[in-house]
Amino acid sequence: MNQISTWYIRLGQMALQLFLLNLYWILGTLMGLFIFGLFPATAGLFASLRRILQDEDVRLWKVFWSNYKKEFLKANTLGWITASFFIILLLNIQVLNVLEQNLLHMMLAIFTYILLFFLLIISLFLFPVLVQFNLKTLHYLKYSFYLAVGRPFITILCLSGIAIILYLYWSIPGFIPVFGISLISLVIMKMAFLSFPSKMSKVSTIK
Repeated sequence: MNQISTWYIRLGQMALQLFLLNLYWILGTLMGLFIFGLFPATAGLFASLRRILQDEDVRLWKVFWSNYKKEFLKANTLGWITASFFIILLLNIQVLNVLEQNLLHMMLAIFTYILLFFLLIISLFLFPVLVQFNLKTLHYLKYSFYLAVGRPFITILCLSGIAIILYLYWSIPGFIPVFGISLISLVIMKMAFLSFPSKMSKVSTIK
């Protein structure tokens, strides 16, 4: 009975933490006028989730805000590099849609969609790697790729978890303003913890 009570209390605490983190993420994004706030807010969100998953007593706003400021430049650099690649690939798809259908068109389309898929899975692990390790800026992209490709089962689990949450949001839209990005980020951060290889700590400094 005590174990059940403890589980319910822990579940309630987690729900409250996710609700607060969703609010902090929105606030942080707006503080940076979206353009400069989106990615630092995401870094602050993942840093807070990292502390929660480590079972630490977390002062959420303090952790969120300190990482928002600390990772402001790096998060914006990595975030907009990744976003730029997404934009280029999506524009490429739009261009391909108006071109004549032939073998070359099909090959270019397949290649573009493959690149888009790899960019997607890299972006999943980008912020967990950012808040976990001290690396050179562009190395975050490289190690995110290693994690995504090197642990395919974990990557599939991560994508499946996100799909389930998105279906939940579609079925019960009321969950969106309550948990929004924070519940999805929790799944990603948990899967990232399972993916982090011990050898990464030999080539980087764990934060």
